[in-house]
Amino acid sequence: MQKNIDKEKMREFCQKYRRYIAAAVLLILIVLIVVLVVFVSREDGSEDTQKIPDSTQQETQPEDDLAGDTSDEKLQKDADEELVTLINSYYTAYAAADLTSIEMLAAPITDNEKSFITTVAAFYEAYQNIACYSMKATDSAYFVSVCYDLKFYDIDTPAPGMDFFYVERDGEGKLYINNVYANYNFSFMEQEYDSEIYKSIRDYEQLSEVALLQQEVQIRYDEAMKSDEKLADMVSTTLHDAITQWRAGVADNTPSTEPADGTEDSTQPEETETADTQTDTPEPDSTANTDTESKPEDNNVADNSTDDSKPEDSNTGADNSGNGTWQVRTKDVCNIRAAASSDAELIGQIGEGAQLTAVGTDGNWTKIRFSGGTGYIRSDLLEPI
Repeated sequence: MQKNIDKEKMREFCQKYRRYIAAAVLLILIVLIVVLVVFVSREDGSEDTQKIPDSTQQETQPEDDLAGDTSDEKLQKDADEELVTLINSYYTAYAAADLTSIEMLAAPITDNEKSFITTVAAFYEAYQNIACYSMKATDSAYFVSVCYDLKFYDIDTPAPGMDFFYVERDGEGKLYINNVYANYNFSFMEQEYDSEIYKSIRDYEQLSEVALLQQEVQIRYDEAMKSDEKLADMVSTTLHDAITQWRAGVADNTPSTEPADGTEDSTQPEETETADTQTDTPEPDSTANTDTESKPEDNNVADNSTDDSKPEDSNTGADNSGNGTWQVRTKDVCNIRAAASSDAELIGQIGEGAQLTAVGTDGNWTKIRFSGGTGYIRSDLLEPI
């Protein structure tokens, strides 16, 4: 009975004050909505704040990746189809002594080098298993190391080898081999080269990846020579004698007068049987890498940096007064230094048997002229002519 009375009173109260109750409910709803909106806004603001760094990180991430991306600074195998085609075409032409094709692929090329190619290619059947490793030197140039197996006529075992090329784009954007920086010119110095490019090549040759390739080729080369006596005889005797005879022929056709400008005649035969071109096979006791200049640290090169205190060879015929000039010949493959010190900058390398003009001495060193200018060779590595 009491409950019914209470309900009746509640109903009457609600009917009497329904407007106020509705207003209160509406106010409560408005408050709840405002609170909800504020809360949601804060949540959205918090999420935006968190997303901004993420977005910034995502936008800057490619730049970070680019900064750490050294793909262009890594040695890449057969990565550029145009470059691979150029190198393969060059070796095909070289083995066939196709001088016309070679001149279209590599420039400049001297008459002496043409005769050298004709001489050695007579023994070459083909270049096999050519692998082209490249790295960008500039936007329009490449450092290129090429590993290959050289097959001689009538010999079953090929000789592993490794060459260096400096490849550039010409005015029309076509790749070609800059022959000024080829092994032949580094060894015989018939053409002057840019010192900055030469330094960049030297730095390239110091890279661990390049050194590892050289070691691998050297191991395979040594194994090939030990496994096949005919191959060893071809390289150490037949090919050696042919190059020696070629060098003598070039020397006989070279003017003996000194150029008026005081530099060596560009055709002077600074050739040697141990200084190979890009395609000449190394002799058994030399490195399998035929790049004799761009790797002057080779242990088989008579490096000026060794035994700096060694007494001067009395047979060099050096004019200790420093006046006048005289002719000398290298007794080994020698490094040329910018000053009379084993710590001086290495500015070149010259093959065994190269004829040079000496212009003075400094302690145990002889100052000589060569196509790149003047430099110093340790005196005990020279003999008078």
